[in-house]
Amino acid sequence: MEADRDMNNLNIQFKIKVLKFFNECEMQDISIFMTEGFRTYERQLELYNQGRTTQGKIVTWTMNSIHRTGKAIDIAFSPSKYGVLYPNDIKLWNKVFNIAASCGIDSGYKLWGCDKPHFQENPDFDKNNLNKYIMETKFQNAIQNKLCDSAASLLSALWNFATTEEEQDQVAEMKKNILKMKNE
Repeated sequence: MEADRDMNNLNIQFKIKVLKFFNECEMQDISIFMTEGFRTYERQLELYNQGRTTQGKIVTWTMNSIHRTGKAIDIAFSPSKYGVLYPNDIKLWNKVFNIAASCGIDSGYKLWGCDKPHFQENPDFDKNNLNKYIMETKFQNAIQNKLCDSAASLLSALWNFATTEEEQDQVAEMKKNILKMKNE
């Protein structure tokens, strides 16, 4: 079953937020597009079974996805501009997350610390909740920084066990990327 990429199948209020989100990204020269929006029960079941009873990687943890209400989308970046659908540039992703938040849309990454391409309606979004939202984001960032510190320490220990210069270079590059994530 194909992914539904038709914005007209989204919840109408959410569609307005998504259009604003895409427009704001475009105004900041960020090229994104929707890879999936509304999901039927059959499509959600197909994705839920993936990696469980059918081949592939697990891509969803629930049958009750907000996609089924038309209040969630998945996005990708323009490969002609960025070279890939999902760049590793966390600064770019953070710009997109912040634009989405300004439009009343939550990112999966900010909600759960994973699932960068997932965005969904924030039903509680209003100016009064902005401070709470900022505090939650700061808490999530603090946890991510602690995880990066732990990973960097483990990689430092692993470097000592590398037997070739190539292995040492690979471990050093991984540590550099972890520390880069922490600082962004």
